[in-house]
Amino acid sequence: MSTVFEIASRYVVPSIRREAVLELLRKGFSKVEVSRALGISKSLVSRYAKGERGKLLEVGHHPVVRNAVDKIAYLVESGEVSEHKIEEEIVKAVVKLLSAKALCGFHEKLDRRFNPTVCQICVRVFSKQQ
Repeated sequence: MSTVFEIASRYVVPSIRREAVLELLRKGFSKVEVSRALGISKSLVSRYAKGERGKLLEVGHHPVVRNAVDKIAYLVESGEVSEHKIEEEIVKAVVKLLSAKALCGFHEKLDRRFNPTVCQICVRVFSKQQ
C-alpha cells in the first residue's frame, strides 16, 4: 500500500511547488529568480511552468494550498525568502491537507487496497501537529 509520505513526496509537494512557481511567474519574476527563491533548478522551474511536473494532482484550488502559495509569494516579494521558510510553508500545507482528509480520494485512486472510510491515520497523526 502507498503510504501517506510516498503520496506527499511524489505528488503533493510537486503540485504545491508548481503552484508557487506559476504564481511567482504571474507576478513577473523571471525563471532564474524563481529558481533561486525556491531553491530549485531553472530547468525544473520550466518543467513546472509547462505542466510537465507537479500536474498529476491538482491541489491549487484548495484554500490551504492557496494560502501557502500566497505566503510563499509574499516571502519572495518582501525579500524574506529562504529555502527553509519555503519548505516550511510547503510542509505545513501538506500536513493540513492530510489532517483534513483532502487527499484520501487521490490515495484511493492510486491504491485500491486503501479504504478511506475506515482509515483515520492522517487525522490521528497530523491533526495534532498543527
